[in-house]
Amino acid sequence: MIYEKLKENPVLVALVVVIVVVVVVVCFKIRDMTNIEKINFAMENPSLIMYGFSLMYGLASTLYSYKNVESMKNLDDKKEDNKEDNKEDNKEDNKEDNKEDNKEDKKEDGTELLKKIKKLEKSRNTHIVFLSDCRENMIPEKLKRYIISTDNGKGFSHKFSLIGNEDTVELIITTDGGDFKLFEQYAKIIMEHCNTGKVLSYVPYRAFSGGAELVLSSTDIYMYPKALLSPTDIQVITKGKGYSSTEFSAKVIINALKESCSTDSTKLLNEKAKQYFEYSVSETKKKLSKKYDEETVEKILDKFVSGQILHDSSYNVSDLRDMGLKINTDVDKEIRCVIEEVTDFFDVIY
Repeated sequence: MIYEKLKENPVLVALVVVIVVVVVVVCFKIRDMTNIEKINFAMENPSLIMYGFSLMYGLASTLYSYKNVESMKNLDDKKEDNKEDNKEDNKEDNKEDNKEDNKEDKKEDGTELLKKIKKLEKSRNTHIVFLSDCRENMIPEKLKRYIISTDNGKGFSHKFSLIGNEDTVELIITTDGGDFKLFEQYAKIIMEHCNTGKVLSYVPYRAFSGGAELVLSSTDIYMYPKALLSPTDIQVITKGKGYSSTEFSAKVIINALKESCSTDSTKLLNEKAKQYFEYSVSETKKKLSKKYDEETVEKILDKFVSGQILHDSSYNVSDLRDMGLKINTDVDKEIRCVIEEVTDFFDVIY
């Protein structure tokens, strides 16, 4: 490194030459002197000695400064290299962050979920429909053909209008129930499709009230081992004092008013309850009679629509099988996976 610096700097070379000449002259002059004479020579020529030391000091300082410059340059080079490395690292980090952000965006807008549902439909050659209590405004536009809120009657009927008469529909239901008229509309659509095609209902968690009615309307029933159904007896709203109102099973009202229909309002309520009860029994019988014998149908009716069982009661898989219902708990992995995806997306379990 020093040799290279000497080549680059002629002044430094001249300085080195002068020092070498001075050293040679001095050495030549004092070579034959005794020690006493050498001391006397040094004392008589202090300027020469000081001049020699100054030249050597200057040379040493110059070389040292060059070394520092080189070190600083190397340090700067390292800094530049580190800067470049950091830039590259930051670029990579930003790339990864962007990838993660894009993934999150796709997850939030339902793009990834939509791909999985379509892929599942294609592999199974079926139509996937989710019916859930999630609010309509929570469902991304692109998913509304596959995931339907229980309040969206038009959406449900429109979905089935797009499905071929002989096609198989896999209907995943998670609901606490709702408007009787709306669920009755859904049940009729399912029954109509079952005349020519198939509707396989899946209950991963619960299908209460009107939801259980849809399950009974389907061709086959699949349930998770701990999933639940509830009675489907129609609830009649009765007005109390002021603005209060209460729901009672139609059969409970009929029994309560059997001997005391003294006013026009109680007569109308009793008549309404009778109509609801008879309609509920008749429609449920239609749904079940195609799949079960008469004795089993009566047993199921007693548990679901008789009004003798509390509407808030629930039946597990074992209870349903004891009634004679055919329940399949062998839900395959593909369906399970997409159910979990939708559940996580909407957080429909609460």
